[in-house]
Parts: sequence; structure tokens; C-alpha cells
Amino acid sequence: MAEEERTIIFVGRRPLPAYMLAIVLAIQRGTKRFTVKARGTNIPRAVDVVEAVKRRFPGQINVTDIRIGSEEFTTEEGRKRFVSSIEIEFEVA
Repeated sequence: MAEEERTIIFVGRRPLPAYMLAIVLAIQRGTKRFTVKARGTNIPRAVDVVEAVKRRFPGQINVTDIRIGSEEFTTEEGRKRFVSSIEIEFEVA
């Protein structure tokens, strides 16, 4: 059996309703599996997005995995920096 398609939502600086709308529209199209990703100061917004979806669809959202970590990148000045990251996976029942 082939793995079902997973929609990935990258959370940034847009307002929370923008991410909610993307998820709700995907659910209406039949998508069942999602990954919400964020880095740095956007991590709390990613958590808020998933919690808002859970409130919008009570009893239908199952968080299946949460991964945290750090990603290394090079700044414009050439310095190496680490930024925290999170991935939250959930499924719609």
C-alpha cells in the first residue's frame, strides 16, 4: 500500500489565520496527513497553528510526532549560526 500524501506547512511571519486557512482547505480537499515546520522565533506560532486546528476540529486531530532540533546555517557575514527547529506531524481522523 502506498503512503498517503503529506502536506507540509512552513510557518513564518504571516498571521495565524493564513496557516489555518491553508490547512482547512487541504482538509476539505481530502488531505489527511500534515507536517507543520518552523524555525527560531516562529516555533511558538507553529504550536499555535496546530492547537488552533485541534480546536477547529475537536476530536479529529491526532498529533503523531513532534521533532525538535537545531539547524546550522551561514549568515550573510559568513558566520555559522544555529537555529532551533520544530516539526509537528498530525493526522485527521
